[in-house]
Amino acid sequence: MAPSEITRTGILRAIAEHDRLGSEAFRDTYGYRAAATYLLVHEGQQYDSKAIAGVGVCCTIG
Repeated sequence: MAPSEITRTGILRAIAEHDRLGSEAFRDTYGYRAAATYLLVHEGQQYDSKAIAGVGVCCTIG
């Protein structure tokens, strides 16, 4: 799946899952490490960009 195919809804679902679990548990659950370079900022909160994008793909395709 190309990055352009990830939906806004998928990303927002991933963010909601992150908020529900917390950063460390979210990364552990989905097998990601903490972001080294790029962060996603949504409504003033910072998120690991690759982890959110990766889980956003799963939320997009089901």
